[in-house]
Amino acid sequence: MGGYAVECKLKSKLMIQRNVWNLDDLKSLLGQHFYIHDLHELCSWLHGWDRIQGNRTIKQAWDKVKVWKVSWRYEQELPQSEKERVEEFLRCVERVSQWVENSL
Repeated sequence: MGGYAVECKLKSKLMIQRNVWNLDDLKSLLGQHFYIHDLHELCSWLHGWDRIQGNRTIKQAWDKVKVWKVSWRYEQELPQSEKERVEEFLRCVERVSQWVENSL
């Protein structure tokens, strides 16, 4: 669910930047099909997103988070050997979410 957390954070920040109160208004304003889960596309609409390039730590975390797919939600339980990878993904989600909140 970490990917959904980042998606919601990005959409929330977009609404704040565009001064709208719901996703329908944001969709109308952007003139795009907005009901998407593509984190990379969502970022392309954010003012100031390019600043991530100047923060190596956050950029590395973003590189791990941006590969998230909705289909991960439906995968069976991961083997114990994947636990470390999942924990790292969740740490990256936290870093990116905090950066979006505090830097955009």
